[in-house]
Amino acid sequence: MGFGYKRDDDFVVEGSTVTTSSYLGTSLDQALRPFDWYLATVIAGAEHHQLDADHVAALRSTLFVDDSNWDRKARVAAIEAMRKHGIKDYRKLLEDRG
Repeated sequence: MGFGYKRDDDFVVEGSTVTTSSYLGTSLDQALRPFDWYLATVIAGAEHHQLDADHVAALRSTLFVDDSNWDRKARVAAIEAMRKHGIKDYRKLLEDRG
């Protein structure tokens, strides 16, 4: 696991406990950037759940880094999940559409 966050598998959502893999920030470091595929999954989720356009735009303005580890298990799983939901090129989710 990385640093700067903690994992919470019992995150309470609207009064109910659900099984999740939530990562909660424990410190603020402006130098840290999410991986490209991770940010794309967050944007895909925001669009799927029809979050406010300003919120999605703010997500798209987040600086990110390209993940050079193409075999990273989480990367492969995230990209495959997006493909199963009709997202052929996850990098297009990162483009500024404003």
